Amino acid sequence: MTELVVTEEMVADPKGELKKLFSDPHSEERHRRYQEMAALEREEMKAYIKDRKAEFLSRYGAILSDQRLDLVVEKVITEELDVNSAFEELIATYYQIRGFEKSFMERHGIEITLDEEAMDLLLTWVVKEDKDITETLSTLDSLFEPALQLIRDKTGVSNFSISKEGVDNPEDYFNKLVTEVYA
Repeated sequence: MTELVVTEEMVADPKGELKKLFSDPHSEERHRRYQEMAALEREEMKAYIKDRKAEFLSRYGAILSDQRLDLVVEKVITEELDVNSAFEELIATYYQIRGFEKSFMERHGIEITLDEEAMDLLLTWVVKEDKDITETLSTLDSLFEPALQLIRDKTGVSNFSISKEGVDNPEDYFNKLVTEVYA
């Protein structure tokens, strides 16, 4: 059992409540109560962070969208981190992704900028889907480079803004771009 809400009844009668727990370990009511408490905890944590948003902005210097605040809350709750550690980990990943943009230019002579939705998608993958950011960026590099080289060679354009679609489905996204350029 991974979901349990400690109630007044459990504190007052632990043996009786434990007996109920063992008699129906997969209780829908217990699951519902846990989900309600988890949602309340997320909302309270989000409100706490929003109340301190100016402090976090000055401390970490990154733009904190509502989606990114949700990711910090997710890290606090699921990884049992304190708020500052959750911010620091998210911001470190953010800057790792920004570093990827810079190193892409250094390696390939092509400037890329991931738009905010693309950035949020990558951050979401790291936090909610536990994807390894280094591996993900390496895969994106190998998919971005050949297509952008073709487009640059044909058009002379060497600056690209990559959308969420370009990160989520790079093969289709770049196939479409290359087809448009060579049409």
